[in-house]
Amino acid sequence: MPPAQPADPPVPRRATPPQEEALTGRHGEHTAATTATAAAELAARTARRGVVATASADGAATPAPAKPPARRPRQPIASPWHDRAAASPAPSTLARLLDARLDAAVAAELGDGTLTADLASALDFANRAKADNTRRAYAADLADLEAYCRHHEVPLPLPLPPAVLGAYLSACARLRPPPALATLARRLAAMRKLHELNGFKGLDNPGQHPDLLWVWQGIRNQLTWSQEQAAPAATAEIRRMVEACPDHLYIGVRDKALLLLGYALLTRRSELVHLDVEDLVLVEQGLVATVWRRKTDPEGKDVQLVAIPYGTHLVTCPVRAWLAWRDAAGLQTGAAFRPVHPRARLDSPDATAIRAQIQAVPRLRAEKVSLLLKRAAQRAGFPDWPAYSGHSPRRGAAVELRRRARATDIEIAEAGGWRNLDQVRRYTRLAALWEDPPAGRLGL
Repeated sequence: MPPAQPADPPVPRRATPPQEEALTGRHGEHTAATTATAAAELAARTARRGVVATASADGAATPAPAKPPARRPRQPIASPWHDRAAASPAPSTLARLLDARLDAAVAAELGDGTLTADLASALDFANRAKADNTRRAYAADLADLEAYCRHHEVPLPLPLPPAVLGAYLSACARLRPPPALATLARRLAAMRKLHELNGFKGLDNPGQHPDLLWVWQGIRNQLTWSQEQAAPAATAEIRRMVEACPDHLYIGVRDKALLLLGYALLTRRSELVHLDVEDLVLVEQGLVATVWRRKTDPEGKDVQLVAIPYGTHLVTCPVRAWLAWRDAAGLQTGAAFRPVHPRARLDSPDATAIRAQIQAVPRLRAEKVSLLLKRAAQRAGFPDWPAYSGHSPRRGAAVELRRRARATDIEIAEAGGWRNLDQVRRYTRLAALWEDPPAGRLGL
């Protein structure tokens, strides 16, 4: 009986089906990426073809994906001023300044001196004011800024001069390959948050200095590279991924439910993995899901109820897929999606023990969803499987709603919890390309 794992583990290379292989090695590096034009993206979606099938270890025919084309690295090269080999695993000085600081000495003098446990709890709550991913990203950005300052022998006491912050952003923008514009925007936000949390507000915050804003505007005007986007997984792609899920494995049943629910709910990966069994209520018409849009509503003031009707196709019905996974794993409470061993079989003689192990493991981590999408795209035989990520179903659902249901941008934004309509328009622009184009009204 395979032991339970805290996360989906990589499998040693051997003659196994693609779903049991690590996403590196002979199928190419999944960290490679490139920015495709709208026309190339449309051609890739419409011209995707099946590939030659090969025999797997158990004799079943499985698709052999072609090696994906070279893509621009999604992450920029290491900063020349940041010696990663010598970097300390401890947080940087600037990153530690993001943490909440409550004076323990003052708390000890109050009451009967037994506030230690409550103070620790207060610090924990304060540090959770920002999402974990945001705090990790800000900490990495500030560690890079600190390395830049030390490299140029710039003293670190706050506030850092606006000229230093501008020089740092300029140096980042000149890296080759350049970082994404969104990465630089996040680094600017991290620098502003660092000073704001340490008492520098308004114009006293060097991140808000007019000179720095001019530098940032110039970077945006001159270096208008496009942001790397995940390949959209619309209904056709989701159907192929679901059909390729192995029904005899727990991981295949789980992946099918996760793919279909994420697509039907238009969730971010963090929202999907934070669903509990109690959040998915079975009613006569289907499921009523309680979704917390954590990115746009971190305080939980606007929890969204989403109706998921039974699907018209048995294979792609999200309701039946969820019930199949819930019953197979014996889930009654807690996390809806959990790690499972990639070779655990439904017909195993140790099925009872396997279900007990699944019920005992923690919640599936958000970063595993992107790996799951890549694995599903590879399993389905998509040549460009590295382009898929945990955001692919969400983007694909937005495109499908516009193309098939003629939904407006506002309706799509409400369905997916987007606050910014510009983001929705970026997703739906390709779907709306042939909706009454102006050139068609010229009488040519």
